This record gives sequence, C-alpha cells and structure tokens, in this order.
Amino acid sequence: MTEIRNFACLGPCPVSTLRLRLPCAPKAPVIARRAVRAMFPESAEFEVAVLIVSELVAHAVDHGVPSIVLRVTRHCDRVRISVGDGRPAANGRAARVALEITRESGPRHGCR
Repeated sequence: MTEIRNFACLGPCPVSTLRLRLPCAPKAPVIARRAVRAMFPESAEFEVAVLIVSELVAHAVDHGVPSIVLRVTRHCDRVRISVGDGRPAANGRAARVALEITRESGPRHGCR
C-alpha cells in the first residue's frame, strides 16, 4: 500500500506524508528510495533522507520480521522518517546509523 497525502498547514509550506508497506525482500530498499525521491523531486539536499530510508529499510529486511512499513512526513525543510517491522521499537544499530547520518547533515531551520 502506498499513500502520499498533502495537507495545508499554518505557514507557507504544505505537509506531505508517505506511508508504504514494503515486502520483506531485497528489493524493498529500492522501492523505498524511489518513493522518497518522488516525494522530493525538486531538491538534491533531501538525498540524506533517501540514504537514511535506504539504510533503515535494508536493516529491517536483514533483521526484522514482516511486515515492513515506511512512513515519511515532510514539512518545509524538515523530514521525519520511521521504518517499522512486526516487532516493538528498538534502539539498535539502525537507530545509531540514522542518528549519525542526521548529525552529520546538520540542523535545518524551516517554517515555525
């Protein structure tokens, strides 16, 4: 299932959300990257989001259990990414990798 929604918000930029159910298969990171790139076609700086999604989905495929669900929310220049599988949330290696990538990309200031 793929859902992309655009919502108006208070301020100059809309909120976009993506919810995508992925197969627990090696092709899942490719599907996820394509969906996220389609969400951000105008901006190369969102390649960091694509990298994070790819790493988290690949980790879920390798170590998770079905079903894998990707959620991405974009508001101005801020992006929230979550990848879940059939298990409760954990603070394992994938979370540390995502945290390091986001630290390296630095803070972004969007509409307030």
